[in-house]
Amino acid sequence: MTGFRDILAVIGSVKGDGHALEFAQALAVKDNAHLSGLLVNWLPALPAAVEGWIVDARWADLVEEARASLAHEHAELARYLKGSVDRSSDHSVLIDPESARREIALYGRHSDLSVVARPGGSPGRDGRMVILEGLLFGAGRPVMIVPPNWSSSSLGSVVMICWDASREAARAVFDASPFLAGADRVVVVTVDARPELAGHGEAPGFDIATHLARRGVNVELRNIDSLGRSDADVLGSEAEAVGADLIVMGGYGRSRMREFVFGGVTRRMLEAAVRPLFMSH
Repeated sequence: MTGFRDILAVIGSVKGDGHALEFAQALAVKDNAHLSGLLVNWLPALPAAVEGWIVDARWADLVEEARASLAHEHAELARYLKGSVDRSSDHSVLIDPESARREIALYGRHSDLSVVARPGGSPGRDGRMVILEGLLFGAGRPVMIVPPNWSSSSLGSVVMICWDASREAARAVFDASPFLAGADRVVVVTVDARPELAGHGEAPGFDIATHLARRGVNVELRNIDSLGRSDADVLGSEAEAVGADLIVMGGYGRSRMREFVFGGVTRRMLEAAVRPLFMSH
């Protein structure tokens, strides 16, 4: 599989999400890819209404302020793209959170890879989480999540695959093929994996490692016992131990609501990630 040829960076502002934009720009330069920038800004919440009359007359003014802010940020994005890559395009949308996921997903479907900043707030309020979920669940394409302050000059020289034998993990491994093919070292990690016919098979991790080796990937397998730690803690420790500069994993193997209520590997990895995460669903 060749490298990524069409990369989309989805941001809330050039300054606030500049690390994700720079990450996408570096990927585009590396692969001689087209870089699209999508600036997302949010409509102010609709005010309360009484008998059909809007009680907050300021709402129209707030909308105009949001449009002016969007236009300013869009101009900043256009300047950045023009000065950083040979081929680029810029877009901006002013939308309400309720319809945002659907609209953002449409942009993601026309790219090989979307790049976003790591969410940092509560799932219900963080605009970055809205962007991520729209792309991950709606676009049918992989998403790269960039943590704040990520500045490593290397990317994908040591790749760690979080393998749980799920459909989502298999999708992520395939989607990450350009990174795996170019990596110096690929480490497949399982946590508390046990031989079972419906899951890992007779030898946990062995089959996916063999599959990658047949494709010329320099791969090794680590089956880790959690010893009572959470999967996210184990994976974070292993990423540190192997010196990974990219983590590949399936996103949300169970429903978002269950992840939100009970926690889960995806949610905890997003909260704590200090390395780029490559996710597919």
